[in-house]
Amino acid sequence: MGEGAEAEALPNEAARSVMIIRPWMLRDLERAGALDGAVAVWSQWDGYLKDEAGTKFVEACAASSIRFETIHKSGHADPHDLKRFSEAVSPKKLVPIHTFHPEQFDGLFANVVRSSDGEWFNA
Repeated sequence: MGEGAEAEALPNEAARSVMIIRPWMLRDLERAGALDGAVAVWSQWDGYLKDEAGTKFVEACAASSIRFETIHKSGHADPHDLKRFSEAVSPKKLVPIHTFHPEQFDGLFANVVRSSDGEWFNA
């Protein structure tokens, strides 16, 4: 977690935010007070939950009183479906992640903000 104002703002922003996290982030989010009322939504293949890392993640969520839900997901969304989803959600800012071509988002979506890994930006 970053230092300063960004980290201090997390508890106030968490209740109206969606984050993609990794298990190692839970401790920092808990220390920042950003997990009250949190829900973990697992949208990958359920089989991953049966390996050691998946089991530890479920246990860490339980230890932090985070409700854990799974939803069915398969494959990757195509640009048409991503555009429909973005229009339905109407985000103030859309940040491309987990992509080799973030520059392509500018032509498809409104309000695109690109950010490098580890770089803080204001919501």
